[in-house]
Amino acid sequence: IPSWRLGRPVYKDWSTANAIQQGLKATTWVYVCILAISRAVGSVPLRVQARQRDGSWAWADLARDPRADLLQALMDRPTPFMDRATWTALLMQYLLLGGEGYAIKNRGLDPSAPPLELWLVSGDQLTPVPDARLYIAGYDLKVGGVTQPRRQPVEDVVPFLWPDPAEPMRGLSPLRAGAKAVDSEAAAVDWQAASLQNMAVPSGIYRSKLNMTWDQFVDAKKKFEARHLSPENGRSVMFLDADTEFQQVSLSPKELDFVASRDASADEICALFGCPPPVVGRYKNATYNNVETAFRSFWRLTILPYVEQLAGVLNHALVSPDFGADLRLWPDTSGIEI
Repeated sequence: IPSWRLGRPVYKDWSTANAIQQGLKATTWVYVCILAISRAVGSVPLRVQARQRDGSWAWADLARDPRADLLQALMDRPTPFMDRATWTALLMQYLLLGGEGYAIKNRGLDPSAPPLELWLVSGDQLTPVPDARLYIAGYDLKVGGVTQPRRQPVEDVVPFLWPDPAEPMRGLSPLRAGAKAVDSEAAAVDWQAASLQNMAVPSGIYRSKLNMTWDQFVDAKKKFEARHLSPENGRSVMFLDADTEFQQVSLSPKELDFVASRDASADEICALFGCPPPVVGRYKNATYNNVETAFRSFWRLTILPYVEQLAGVLNHALVSPDFGADLRLWPDTSGIEI
């Protein structure tokens, strides 16, 4: 680490707040992908296992092991306001949007006691501070946009992140890598909404070569509007009589067709998050067999690796230092039918 960076917080050019505003709330496919992943990961419980004498692992007997019982209670209810599924889903949203999330340990009145609560904060609120010997000296915590005077010690923080190769102390989210695809989809949605709600260009000009009186013009205009300017008559075939013609002045439906481009954007966003299209409700060209395969692929290639990564981080930064190396958290997939 360069000497001029030591002791200075490591900031990044991406924020969870911007990702929420410009991605999660702006694009349908980002929302449904993140919702599908966070719900699925949150549905897999993490249970405590104990190391056996032969080195194998088995589900811990909570009635006989107070440490295992305390750890399981902590994971089932990380805070008084969140259950395990909600807590895990929020953590996954932090990871998918900002690339990182942190759990701050609350040990109660005894700083040497095992944690009683795990409070989640985003990467916008917690910033690592480099150290030449310790790598990370601690974390600066922001509350209400104000950095707190007391720095969070490393042993009281559980960091979850997908490291950015350019800055391994910070995380790189999938949304950051696919920002252009997401922006294109959001721009297409905005364009379509604007063209429907605020089209300043008329569809065409109805021009008569006859010399009509004002009363004839008003009568012809009313008949034309009644026959063609209504939702049920939109884009209908127009038949003209007498010596008249219709001149198109706006773009044709083919030129205004965003369906193909939006399909491509949706597929790219789904690939970005590892969500096969049927998982998020895109059943184009889908059959029963490939839908089932898509859900199996979603669980095996996306959800279970996420769950195992969360368990690995918790075991490394929480279970081993605070509850003992002979315990670990492990995903219990017995209730997951697929």
